[in-house]
Amino acid sequence: MKQIRYIHKLRICIPIPEDLIQRQRNAQKLNQTFKNVLLTNSNNSNNEQNNSKYSDEEVYKAISQLTKIGNISNLKILNKEKNDIELLRDIQNPSNSFENRINNLSHYLNNNEKQESKYLPNQFIIEKSLVPYDELCRINNDYHSRLSVTKILPKAYCELKDMYQLFIGGINIETKAMVSGRKIHKVLEEQIHPQIDVCLKTKDSDEVVQIDKQKDLIDVDVSIKEEGKEQVNKEENKGKLSEELVMIDITDYKISTSSQLYKISQNIVRIINIFKFGKSREILVHILINKKTGEIMKRVPDGGFVDKEHIIISGIVDDLHLSSEHDDAFKTFQKELTEEINKSFDFENTFQAINSKIESWTDLDDPALYLIVNDDKSRSSKFLPSKDYQKSQLLQVGMYRYFLGNLSHNLNFTYESWRFNMITRGESIDDQLDNSDVCFSYFANHYLLNDYIKLKNGEPLDFNGIKSTPISTAIKSSPYIFVNKTNDKSLDVLVGEWKNPPTFAHILARLSQVEYLLNKFISNKLEITYIDRSSGTKLNVIHDEYNEKYVEDQIHLGMNLWMGKREPYPTNSKQVCKNCDFRVNCKIPDRLKGIL
Repeated sequence: MKQIRYIHKLRICIPIPEDLIQRQRNAQKLNQTFKNVLLTNSNNSNNEQNNSKYSDEEVYKAISQLTKIGNISNLKILNKEKNDIELLRDIQNPSNSFENRINNLSHYLNNNEKQESKYLPNQFIIEKSLVPYDELCRINNDYHSRLSVTKILPKAYCELKDMYQLFIGGINIETKAMVSGRKIHKVLEEQIHPQIDVCLKTKDSDEVVQIDKQKDLIDVDVSIKEEGKEQVNKEENKGKLSEELVMIDITDYKISTSSQLYKISQNIVRIINIFKFGKSREILVHILINKKTGEIMKRVPDGGFVDKEHIIISGIVDDLHLSSEHDDAFKTFQKELTEEINKSFDFENTFQAINSKIESWTDLDDPALYLIVNDDKSRSSKFLPSKDYQKSQLLQVGMYRYFLGNLSHNLNFTYESWRFNMITRGESIDDQLDNSDVCFSYFANHYLLNDYIKLKNGEPLDFNGIKSTPISTAIKSSPYIFVNKTNDKSLDVLVGEWKNPPTFAHILARLSQVEYLLNKFISNKLEITYIDRSSGTKLNVIHDEYNEKYVEDQIHLGMNLWMGKREPYPTNSKQVCKNCDFRVNCKIPDRLKGIL
């Protein structure tokens, strides 16, 4: 080393090798800023030596960054990235005024370093190399944030508004119409799935939650009907809960109806109810998309699903119901099932009974029964929405139909995809369930009781079609001892030591099995039911035919925006603009008025 120069930038002196200096000297445009730093720090080394503001590590990082700079323009890029981060903090700071945040958003998206722009840009994703999905993960502090069907619908409402909202700090904005619609959906849900109260008892307080009231075919006389209401057979009523309020002791343990264990347990019953009672509501579905390739997963990859490589797209189907072109078809189907089912709330008996009827009731040329996917939309007006909105809403139903088909074509794939879904949500699916979870899952799903008895006794469970069964993957860290933490004596049969522990994976396997039953019943018939927002009465029903290729293309189109591969589509509706918080700063309202 022929020459040593010292950078006393902050507190210490670091030698810069001669070859680095020579490379910079020979560069087309010598970094004058770097030379000035060297000169200034050299002159002031004695004065600043004892006034350091930075650690040795920070100095090293600063020098390392400088060695990557080839010219002044690169230094400007680094400074701009730093400024962008600071600007994003101001944009997403809720304590700042909305007007100030909009101005900063315009500043950020327009790459305008000094002056405010009159309009927010309507094309900024490609130019700034933004990836909206990464921004969503950053805001949620979750590297595998889930998307929803409504988020990936192309041209559904105003993608431009969604992107503005995302980069201003979040996209989950709830409107009055959404609140009203959710209330209507809750009423419709409880009409199909009546609720009962369960009390979760803690040391300090009690919380009463509502869960689905359980009913089974062998407890219902399907030969007697009065205005569509089932007449309960009083002689045999094994499936009904006692009149006393059910109490579950959850001291030092947290469970609720928002838990994934509860939702999955409930989902199983609701799918079974499609076959037993002809209809069900609020059914959970999803697909997985490879983050790098954009491929919609239809099989388990070699080596299984890998964390960080797949994005979950979730959805909730409003309404699934069986229909037929033949009179009394479902009533006949229901009677046949009753003859096959000989044990109340036994999963394997029920599964086998339904499975035995599939071929005779789902002939491809003339299916006696078929499943229709329906979505309910609340309306403040009695008139139908525009054709464009109808098309977008039918696409949403088509996506639900696509998700159902994807989740029902292969049993092992369905199971592994649900495992991946729950693991990314932080669930320990192979760990032993807490006693409180076992109790609560039973009240959400009576079919689990017989399964739990078999697990306790070490009896075999039928998971045919699943390669790595839940029993084989269960973590048996210690003997599983069950204590009945409820006032329901029917759970006393589970008290004591179990030979096989209960796990969440077992419940996911049962969900996969019932979803597999749907495959041959699913039809290409799609529906949207419009409901009056004020009265809850039905206004209109529109129908469409499912086109899988079109739906798949639209899923990819929606994901292209989230992966930063295309620009957002703005609305073409003046009414949408009228109700938008960004209307003053957006070009689209003026463009629709013909001003631009």
